[in-house]
Amino acid sequence: MTSYQNAADDIDCDSAGTTVFIGNVALSDFQEPRADVLNPATAILSIDVISAPGSQAWTFHFVTLLLQIEAPSDALFVDHSGRGNFHREVLSDPAADPVVAYWVESIEPAPIIRIREDVTALLSGDGNGRTYYIGVAGVGSDLGALRFAVSAEASLVREKSCHLVIDDLHAGDRIAGYLD
Repeated sequence: MTSYQNAADDIDCDSAGTTVFIGNVALSDFQEPRADVLNPATAILSIDVISAPGSQAWTFHFVTLLLQIEAPSDALFVDHSGRGNFHREVLSDPAADPVVAYWVESIEPAPIIRIREDVTALLSGDGNGRTYYIGVAGVGSDLGALRFAVSAEASLVREKSCHLVIDDLHAGDRIAGYLD
């Protein structure tokens, strides 16, 4: 029976009053696995990063979805032909801690991936978030169930400097301090 729970070791998790959630999770068989690929997608995981009601007009920055397969041990997240326009990243060192690791954009099969988008909306209607479609090898109707850990985060404020034009700067000139 399908179920979900908050991770017991997630001390920062407090669903009440938060803005970004995981929602609308589904796994379906992939209808056209490719025989010419080493680890073809046998299933498609669809998962929403969704924001609180009333946030349809909000733009979110640095949206990330971290996914880690827990079982079966030989299952992998894989590329598939229906993948959308987002950044799919894998750990540069598979043995590294995903929280502090260096991520690289790649379509290589991996048990841990990060989906990242620079800017997007997270709510288009009642309960309908930004849906991501991820290929999975090694699970499906004939292959067994998937167990995975997932977390999402996004920012409402983009942190960046103002656009400046520095004019008439010569060798030896210096503008000290913080610039706007």
